Amino acid sequence: MLEKINKNKILVVDNNPVLLKLMTTLLADQEGHQVRTASHGLEALDVLKSFTPDIIFVDLIMPKIGGAELCRIIRSMPELKDVLLVILSAIAKESQEDLPPPADICIAKGPFSTTAKHVLHAVEWVGMEKLPGSKLRRLGFEDAFQREATTELLCWKKHFEVILNNMSEAIFEITSDWRIVYANPKGINLLAHREEELLGASLPSFFKDADNERVKKLLLKVEDKSPANSGPEPVLIYDRQVTLHCLLLEESAHKSIIVIIRDITERCLAEEKLRLISITDELTGLLNRRGFMAMAGKQFQIAERVKDGIYLIFADLDDLKKINDKYGHKAGDRAIIMLADVLRQSFRQSDIVGRLGGDEFAVLTTSNFSSAKKEGMCERFFEALALANMDSSLGFEVAISAGIARYDPLNPCSLEELISRADFQMYECKKNKNVQH
Repeated sequence: MLEKINKNKILVVDNNPVLLKLMTTLLADQEGHQVRTASHGLEALDVLKSFTPDIIFVDLIMPKIGGAELCRIIRSMPELKDVLLVILSAIAKESQEDLPPPADICIAKGPFSTTAKHVLHAVEWVGMEKLPGSKLRRLGFEDAFQREATTELLCWKKHFEVILNNMSEAIFEITSDWRIVYANPKGINLLAHREEELLGASLPSFFKDADNERVKKLLLKVEDKSPANSGPEPVLIYDRQVTLHCLLLEESAHKSIIVIIRDITERCLAEEKLRLISITDELTGLLNRRGFMAMAGKQFQIAERVKDGIYLIFADLDDLKKINDKYGHKAGDRAIIMLADVLRQSFRQSDIVGRLGGDEFAVLTTSNFSSAKKEGMCERFFEALALANMDSSLGFEVAISAGIARYDPLNPCSLEELISRADFQMYECKKNKNVQH
């Protein structure tokens, strides 16, 4: 017998194991072609990493990446641009209007004895010129009958696709080992990759560091058949803040996880803006009383825990009422702003500076100092104030009275008590000024 020539490398993708066996027997055992099989789209992508076929037979309805999506991905791969792509489906008759454009041939499944003839006919077209205008060769359609129930199910499928494609949330379906098998347009945009790059990739890999571990724990939890969500604390993906809600989907032998991701970045930015407004003094840009007490309270707790000494400075703008009466309230505001600028420039960025209200300011240092360094810190502030007065166009000199109190970890007190001590020292300073005058 003459040896058969022009043997091809063929990939058959179908979730029906009987059909895979029949196709292997036909194409490999009888015709001598090199045949590889895959039971779903994700497995097919794995096969294609090490196997470059001349022709691919693809079923339309499959778990873990369907036929239409797989065809689009295959056509986007440069090494497969010339592969002969054949749809082999039992719903070809009902899906005529929705057959994927990248395919070259579509075979309507029927009795295998008839289907086998069309399969062998399709193999003969390997290497031949394709039909112009992306036209699809149809085989076996004359022997197939359109089924009303299948048509209705496909109609519902189309409705759900329209909904998913227009949702504001990112929707993913992933396998039990967390590989992406479906992403709606919002999900593709969120992960900033092409669909063919996403499918088959691990979803947790798009999250980094601590967020990667959070997502993995979430997915492990949902595998125990309990819906799981990421909670109120956002998860970071690239520069976006998101929340995740995960659901287990079990269908006969297949199990997958639906992951719904909501981008809450704009909401978080708006909330942060409102929070900053609520803790910021409108006139000076320093922390207001609420902001200072909150930030200082946290730093105070750290000092208590690590047994560290810190200083609190309480300052009062001298004679603000006289300035307002003589020069006007705008001049008084300018004096307050000048003092705020001097405080901001005189202390470190890590120190907490706030305007507590009216003419009162406070500074909480974030680390301990020796007595010499404390004196140097105060001198630096008063030198900066003197320079500001020299450069000022206010027409009067801005002066302050200040008191300083130290938190002693060996004799702890509350933040309110520390402020009270510094306030007392400030009034002593002011009293001594009045005596001198």
